[in-house]
Amino acid sequence: MNRLSMRIAILPGLCLWILGAVSCASAESLFRRGLEAERGERNSEALEFYRAAVEADPDFVKASNNRALLLLKADQKAEALAEIERALQRQPRYAVGLVTRGNIREALGQNESALADYAAALEAAPELNEALFNRGNLLLKMRRPGEALTYLRQAHQALPDARDIAAARATAEKSAGDPAVALRIFRELQQQSPGSESLERHIAECLLALKEYQAARESFERLYARSGRSAYLFQAAVAAYAAQDLNNARSMLQQVIEKKPDEARAYYLLGMLDFKNNARASAIQNLQKYLELQQGDEETARRVQTLLQHLQGSQTAP
Repeated sequence: MNRLSMRIAILPGLCLWILGAVSCASAESLFRRGLEAERGERNSEALEFYRAAVEADPDFVKASNNRALLLLKADQKAEALAEIERALQRQPRYAVGLVTRGNIREALGQNESALADYAAALEAAPELNEALFNRGNLLLKMRRPGEALTYLRQAHQALPDARDIAAARATAEKSAGDPAVALRIFRELQQQSPGSESLERHIAECLLALKEYQAARESFERLYARSGRSAYLFQAAVAAYAAQDLNNARSMLQQVIEKKPDEARAYYLLGMLDFKNNARASAIQNLQKYLELQQGDEETARRVQTLLQHLQGSQTAP
């Protein structure tokens, strides 16, 4: 017998080419070897085991899913998408695979398609936490916090100790839900990461939303003292303005402008302070400066233009 074609059965479902050392193992065993390689961070080896598992059994979609995730991790997005598409052609309602395709499409910037994949995954498996979190988190990134809340609340209820889910839910609650709930969650997270600037900022913003102006101002002032960032000093001025501490608000706004002369929001708030104090000329000057510098906030710009027309009209009236 030609030795090149000689095979010896070793175990049921496993055969070995003597010279080529080519395994004919079952898809399951190849998949397990892929998992072992991946745990050992031997990703190239893992990719080959997953590929071999799919070749041994084209319906073994778990192997395709893991292979797609590794390709995505390696920034091979097109290859990852093609891999998971093959799996979903075999099993269109494979929920985990739908989530993976959503991850890939999200990485490609195809957000609406990714949302559709997460929705399809939830239709197939309504309590799949990864789909709940991914859909909610993507909606949050797309600045749709009201829509995100339903999914993030459900994911957080299922996995209350998952920090990323808790932080996402609290961020959505702060913007479109219950700032008191957001404050509680952020404070719980802060206990685990007491030096986090991001968490301190979120807490200060919640306090401002809850009209706890003094506590908010103190938090923003601490952040400014720590970082020197003028944005925190501006927020402290907002808290002082809301608390009717107008002199301190003005002083802080002037400091903001000294540090960042193109801070449009500071001119807007100074203009409103001048308007409150019936200092029309100064109000007009600051509000015009706001319009000159502002970018993108069309609603506020329209309100300012209306106010300027009123101020300029009253200035010229006999």
